[in-house]
Amino acid sequence: MACPFSGAVSAPSSDGGGCPFARALQAGAAPAATSPPPAAPPAPAHEHAQEQHGRQEQPKPPAVCPYGFGSSSGGGAGRGLGALECMLCRGALKHEAVAALPCRHEFCAACIAAARDCPACGRDILGLEPASETRALVEAYMEGHGSKGGALPQELPPAFSSGGGGGPAAPADASPSTFFLLHGLRSLMGGNVDAALHRLGRCRELLLSEAGGAAAAGEGAPPLASALRLGAVCGSLGDCWRRRGDLAAAEAALQESAAHLRAHAAADAEAAAALGVTLGKLGDLQFFRAQADAAAAECGPAPAPVAEPAAAAAAAAGGTHRAEASPEARAARAALPYYQSALQQRRAVVGPLSGGRAGAGATLDLVAGLAKVADAHETLGDGAEAQRHWRQAAAELHELKLLAAAAQGRGGGGGGGGGGSGGGDEEGAGVGAGGGAAGLGGPEARKLAALEDLLALRGHAGAAAS
Repeated sequence: MACPFSGAVSAPSSDGGGCPFARALQAGAAPAATSPPPAAPPAPAHEHAQEQHGRQEQPKPPAVCPYGFGSSSGGGAGRGLGALECMLCRGALKHEAVAALPCRHEFCAACIAAARDCPACGRDILGLEPASETRALVEAYMEGHGSKGGALPQELPPAFSSGGGGGPAAPADASPSTFFLLHGLRSLMGGNVDAALHRLGRCRELLLSEAGGAAAAGEGAPPLASALRLGAVCGSLGDCWRRRGDLAAAEAALQESAAHLRAHAAADAEAAAALGVTLGKLGDLQFFRAQADAAAAECGPAPAPVAEPAAAAAAAAGGTHRAEASPEARAARAALPYYQSALQQRRAVVGPLSGGRAGAGATLDLVAGLAKVADAHETLGDGAEAQRHWRQAAAELHELKLLAAAAQGRGGGGGGGGGGSGGGDEEGAGVGAGGGAAGLGGPEARKLAALEDLLALRGHAGAAAS
């Protein structure tokens, strides 16, 4: 992916155009003054002619952005790090760059904060100081390239580039918001949550500005596309805040994501799938918050002793009330409404919104949603409702395995396990292990295997086959 600025280092234009960072690099790269080497004896004429011919045949290497934005090979795996990229978060641009003392190697502040030795040279770190010049260059780089659009020099892995409601897909346009989105995801992949928060927040601001400008002008991207992207970016911000431990900020970001998606979820399968993911994350957040509150209460002052009449009444009430008062039950009760709403969206994706033609990924999401609702009911002591959802999950998973095995048989004519011999249960297990999973992609096959293990632990592995 070439540098979005039109010029290059080796061919600057006369009017000062081209990549603005190339001129900064050239200005500070004055050659060192050295004494000229002794003159070599003149070579024979035929050797001189061969040398000149060889120089003419050598292709001129293409110029690239001097700070590693792009390369002629598209930024493959062998691309070296640029001067503005951090080696600790694997090539993401340095965020709040600091220099380690005394070696002065530079890193992201969050990446190097806990280190005692310099990762680049191994020297003891005696202190850190802000790298003001690098910080200014990174900001100029982001704003300069972002204003012209562009893309990352390296491709994102499938977990980030495929979309599907779990995270923002890599958009095809070259808008400024796209540039910040991709760099934010790259920082998140590298583990620098602070940088990801900053860049994804900038992306959100630009998306809101673009949506407002398009609405005012009566043109631009359709409202659905804008809502999908805003929902995905806000969801990623919620993930970042949760990793930082700020559950209130995470909930606010996820609620904003749900608000952007909810208006289109009734008519669009992609919006409904994304909303289901967001609601599931909100349910998880409520569950973890309730558990954290319970743990904090246990660490507080000891509760007052219970009077004898109250203790006798509690004992007479039975185990149900004791179970509902447990920290796990309180967490399940807080999460259950969100899990149920997420399950409703996933049912719509598999059913009416797709006309019954949803892919395997949507069915696996439905099974996962059924399992979460069943587990919450089980924790609350509602065994009948829990068993109903477990049976539905087992039936959906069994049907998916049969469809995958049939598709594999039509496409490859065999290769699946369990098709030749054995009883009913053994054949079903063979389809799942060899036939069904083999007809799915790698991530889907792994998710199917994990859900099978979960159902087996809960005693529902063969419920659908019976």
